[in-house]
Amino acid sequence: MRILALDAASEYTGWCFLVDNKLINMGVLDCHRIPRPFRMVHLGHNIIKLIQRFDPEYLCTEGIYQRYFKAFVSLARIQGMIMWIWWTLKLDLPIIIPCVEARKELGIPGNAKKVVVLKQVNKLYRLKLKDDNIADAVVLAKVCYQRLKRGERKCY
Repeated sequence: MRILALDAASEYTGWCFLVDNKLINMGVLDCHRIPRPFRMVHLGHNIIKLIQRFDPEYLCTEGIYQRYFKAFVSLARIQGMIMWIWWTLKLDLPIIIPCVEARKELGIPGNAKKVVVLKQVNKLYRLKLKDDNIADAVVLAKVCYQRLKRGERKCY
């Protein structure tokens, strides 16, 4: 089972590629220096490159929950772009999991600060990550794998 998980955001998008529950590769797509009008194009281009590089069977991305309207709109646009890319490439529906739910499934408090999530992910999987966006992508990938193994397949 090949899973590409994305903790998508307009500046730094964490990603993780998992094969049969083994962490194969992970990183961050850095868009913070790209002028705002072009960030989505840059991010989309790099997501397509990841899909072409790893050929995942499943794409998992974070469900949107934001208190702030501007952040919500930005993340909704990014999620729409990810769904469009996935659909254009004629791949199966992405799996969308709210990070709060995913963290809880791994025993991490759902509302934990990013630094706490980073420490917990490093401890759980014996990693030395320094980027909280990658840590959230690892959480999404691991929970996506667990859910697929249980036969759960939701696209919110």
